[in-house]
Amino acid sequence: MCPNKAITAGRPLYVIDPMKCTECVGAEDEPQCRVVCPAECIVANPDFAESKDELLAKYHQLHG
Repeated sequence: MCPNKAITAGRPLYVIDPMKCTECVGAEDEPQCRVVCPAECIVANPDFAESKDELLAKYHQLHG
């Protein structure tokens, strides 16, 4: 699901690592976690907003 392995199972919630999350920029057309989340509970954090260029740079850093 997550191309960056940014999501891990927590208790009781899943945890998203913001240092690995690129909102699927560089890998998919839209964030895959939002596509598959049955509760529609994944929302963007406005305090940690990144531009598409920043997200793409992070994706390339993670994947070489």
